[in-house]
Amino acid sequence: MALKSGIFQVIVGALILLSIGACGSLDLARLLGPAPQPEAMTEEQAPTAGGAGIQSARLDYSPERIQELEVIAKGSPSPRARTEAHYHLGWIFTYAENPNRDYARALKEFELYLDQADPEKVRADAASWVAVLKDLKQYADARKEGRLDYSGERVQELEVIKEGSPSPRARADAYYFLGWIFAYEGNPKRDYDRALKEFETYLGLVEPGQVRADASSWVRVLKELKQQREEAGKQMALNAQLEKRVLEMEQDIQKLKELDLWLENQKQERH
Repeated sequence: MALKSGIFQVIVGALILLSIGACGSLDLARLLGPAPQPEAMTEEQAPTAGGAGIQSARLDYSPERIQELEVIAKGSPSPRARTEAHYHLGWIFTYAENPNRDYARALKEFELYLDQADPEKVRADAASWVAVLKDLKQYADARKEGRLDYSGERVQELEVIKEGSPSPRARADAYYFLGWIFAYEGNPKRDYDRALKEFETYLGLVEPGQVRADASSWVRVLKELKQQREEAGKQMALNAQLEKRVLEMEQDIQKLKELDLWLENQKQERH
C-alpha cells in the first residue's frame, strides 16, 4: 500500500506541470477530474447564505458565490458546512475558467478543509490537491529564482513516470522536464546530448497543437550547440595534428643543423 501511495505521489508530482505552456498558465482542474458535486446534507448540516450556500450543483465562481461560501466558512453553526465551504472555495480558486483563480488561496482553503474534516469522511481528492498545489508553488518559486530541482531523486522520479505512468501526457512531460534538467546551466551534471535526446523524444510524443513552445527552441539551440562542439572538436584535432607536425619539423630542422655542424667540422679537420 505504501509503495502504491509513493508511486501515486510521484505521478502527481509530474502532473502539476501538465498544462504549463508558453504563457505559464496551468489548468489544474483537468488533473484530478471534473468539478466536485456537493454531498447531500440536511438543512442542519448545510445552512445556506442567501439561499444558495454549498448545495449548488454548479461550480459558480462569481464574487457573490465566493462571498456566500466565506460567510458559511466563518459563521455557520454546522462544522460540516464550514468544512465543506473551504473545500468548494479551494475548487473555485483552481477552476480553469475562473479569471480570478488563485492557487495560493486554493492551497490555503484545501489545507483548512483537511484540518477540519472528519478523517473518515475526507474527500479523496483533497490531499492530492494539496500535494499538487504545494509542488506547483515549489516549481514556480524555482523558476522565479532561476533554479530547478535537478537532484538525483527528481531525475529518478521522472524516469519512473516516463517509463510507467498510465498517462501519455504525463510520460511526455517527464521527457520535457528531464530535458530541462540536463540543459540547466546550474546543474553540475548537465548533459546537452541527453537534454537534446529528451526534448526530441518529447516532441515525438506530443500532438503538434499541444507542444510546449520552448521545446522546439531547445532542440534548435542544442543541435546548434552540438554542431559547434563537433566543429570545435574537429578543429582541436586538426590543431593537435598541426602542432605535432610543427614539432616534427622542428626536430627535423634541429637534426639538419646538427648534420650541417658535423659536416663543417669534418671539412675543417681535413684542412
